[in-house]
Amino acid sequence: MDSACIPHTELPGTSKLFGDLLYNFGRVERFYAHNPCDAASFAAAAKQIQYPAERRAAMAKALAGQNAPSELLTRFAQPDTVVVVTGQQVGLFGGPAYTLYKALTAAKLAADLTARGISAVPVFWMATEDHDFAEVNHTWVFNADGDASRVGVEAAVVGQRPAGEYPVPHPPVEALLAAMRGLPEADAIATMAREAYRPGATMGAGFRALILKLLERVRSEEHTSELQSLAYLVCRLLLEK
Repeated sequence: MDSACIPHTELPGTSKLFGDLLYNFGRVERFYAHNPCDAASFAAAAKQIQYPAERRAAMAKALAGQNAPSELLTRFAQPDTVVVVTGQQVGLFGGPAYTLYKALTAAKLAADLTARGISAVPVFWMATEDHDFAEVNHTWVFNADGDASRVGVEAAVVGQRPAGEYPVPHPPVEALLAAMRGLPEADAIATMAREAYRPGATMGAGFRALILKLLERVRSEEHTSELQSLAYLVCRLLLEK
């Protein structure tokens, strides 16, 4: 598969502010404390973080209740550990491809910071509280010919509720498999989706299970040795306003 790098400024809808933040920071530096493209900014930002011990302990307990024991959980509970946070709405079958890219980027950045002496762990936040079900009830899939297909589900209940709580009585796994026609990993992906989205599973539960399966597979691949040492924490929104 050929790959290409497209500047954000080439994408429709990119604001001038965001474009300058990425490519012409001098124009917008008065609005931001740190330059995101300067590696030194991460160390400077880490020194400014003030996270009360009682709040850290509460969050560590919440994360421990939603994740298996891990070295990352242990490190998170330590006073000087920082967190690289990312997340995504709980879209069907993981939603857009950048969902996985965001998780991998957070994990890689946390590992790089730790290697530089800044203890860091990645946290992936599942936005289950979002109420826009129509925005997350489908995904777009490409086949080997580059044709795109929409795979989606309808709401099984009537009325407003958090999108992550909507049950999926009949997960469209066969439609997903058909949409991936000709791709070398189609059967493996469909199997993971079938295991993650059991009939009746909620959007949030299915999303969590599939993302964990995909990340675990990435960690186990021999050609991604730089990611093998990374683990992942997945949590729901548990922050106080």
